[in-house]
Amino acid sequence: MYKISFLNKNKIVFEKEFKSRQEADDFIFCETHSNSYEYQITDIEKDEIIDEGQLESDNDITDMAMNNLFPDEESNEGFDIDDHLGIT
Repeated sequence: MYKISFLNKNKIVFEKEFKSRQEADDFIFCETHSNSYEYQITDIEKDEIIDEGQLESDNDITDMAMNNLFPDEESNEGFDIDDHLGIT
């Protein structure tokens, strides 16, 4: 059995148990989360932390995708047809 704990400044805000490590990993990496909490995966039988890290929130994922599509600040804000045509 494995337990996932979401932490916010060392305070546990959510815990859930899973039968397999794969289910725990899928929950961490395949689900969207509204906040970027730190997480820990604990092996309950051995009582040891086997993985920890930082969740990416759905907003972080969207921002990263937009920055990859539009790497400079001007293009990230959108296309202005008046600027393109020289109209003021």
